Amino acid sequence: MARLQVNNVGTDAGTINPITIASATATTCSWTSAPTHMPAVAAPDVLPITVSPNTPTTETIIWVTGYSPGATTASILQNPPGESSFAAAHSAKPWIHGPTALDFRRGTGGLRAALSAAAR
Repeated sequence: MARLQVNNVGTDAGTINPITIASATATTCSWTSAPTHMPAVAAPDVLPITVSPNTPTTETIIWVTGYSPGATTASILQNPPGESSFAAAHSAKPWIHGPTALDFRRGTGGLRAALSAAAR
């Protein structure tokens, strides 16, 4: 399993193509139009997204687990292992793809353990 990293995906301003997650148990998310620069994502790879970034009470990390370029929906994993996040509904919220704390715990095996747990 690989943790994908790309540049220029998402908008933390929230005015361009916000993300919607219907519920805390949702396994998909949606946008009003296809996200710019979003790569194809297929299992076992994941692409981390931060929803409502820099908003301490609602910031949520999800993993995109399936996406086809040009689509307006993606398969997701909420509350992914090792991310210190939670599952929640979000309606038309800003989002970004960028490093999370988990990316900086590689030396302790945190990222490897989280990716291994998600693959089970």
